[in-house]
Amino acid sequence: QTLFNMYGDGLQARLDLDQGNNQAAFDQASQLAARMRALDFSQDESGGNIRDASAVRANFLRNTLATLTLAALRTGRYGEAEQRFQEVVSRAGSTLYARTGRLGLAEVQVAQKKYDNAITIYTEMSRDTSSQMPVDGVLMQLGRALALAGRKEEAVRAFTRVTEEFPTSLYAADAKRELEEAEVEDDEEEGE
Repeated sequence: QTLFNMYGDGLQARLDLDQGNNQAAFDQASQLAARMRALDFSQDESGGNIRDASAVRANFLRNTLATLTLAALRTGRYGEAEQRFQEVVSRAGSTLYARTGRLGLAEVQVAQKKYDNAITIYTEMSRDTSSQMPVDGVLMQLGRALALAGRKEEAVRAFTRVTEEFPTSLYAADAKRELEEAEVEDDEEEGE
């Protein structure tokens, strides 16, 4: 399978997803994720070097994993998606690919109500200061998983971190909204 063909397959998976063909998108992205580990992204079709092979590989992986996550959530094939993400994580070591795979794994675990597993992943990732993953985004996911798990005080702490540590973040408005909703719920509980 050539890099060119895999890109075409990836684009087809995304097109299927955009057109609502969730099952086809899931199947295609799942196959790509499984094949990806064997692909040498450092050379182009003619055997010449690609100038920024790591950027090409990271972008391709990110798009494939995003497609796989969305398709899994839309089709309910969480177990299969979890398996694919686990494969990426176990083979990628401590690379950006592993961290991206861990985010997808946590999201699929939340969808399966495996909150403790997802919370552990999000918590570890939110503490990793050397990561290339956006901590504010990870904190939002952590807060949402905590809220779904019924751990409201911890969720409030995660959302508060976003507003205090990342006040200019794209997530700051969402974090404020989550905090306001938590306050309303507290007020309703006190009124009962």
